[in-house]
Amino acid sequence: MKFLGDRKGYTLGSSILFFVFFMMMAIVAAGLVGGVLAYFGNGFDFRQRDAGTLFSQVKHCFDRQDFFSAGFVENPELFYKECRLSEKALQNNYIVYARKISDNKEFLVGIRDYIVRCDFTAGLKNKYLPLCAKYEFGDYEIIVGSNQNSRKVSA
Repeated sequence: MKFLGDRKGYTLGSSILFFVFFMMMAIVAAGLVGGVLAYFGNGFDFRQRDAGTLFSQVKHCFDRQDFFSAGFVENPELFYKECRLSEKALQNNYIVYARKISDNKEFLVGIRDYIVRCDFTAGLKNKYLPLCAKYEFGDYEIIVGSNQNSRKVSA
């Protein structure tokens, strides 16, 4: 009794399947390595996005009322309440600095040293420096910065 594998022409087909098998194993291994690196890799730096989000929240506070005549400078707790922000979160890793240009009134919440650190160009490479958003509109200058030292993993 003869089997199909005994014929001379069928030996070539089995060696081609051997190559396909190793090619499929390489694709599966590359997928596993790529998935693990994507999940546990460097992550995404959220400092600039945090600063932009915080600025949009603070800007709404500026738009609703005259910021410096509403008593925010004298009473920062009123700022936290009216802008719906957490005092505990802002004191350690953020800065909100506002200045009225015409009469040079200032408002500061957070770490004062970030005003200087916001101008450093190394902030993009050094994750321990804050990234800031600076805006001037009307008679106001606003600097909002974030220094979340953690690099969150994007999933």
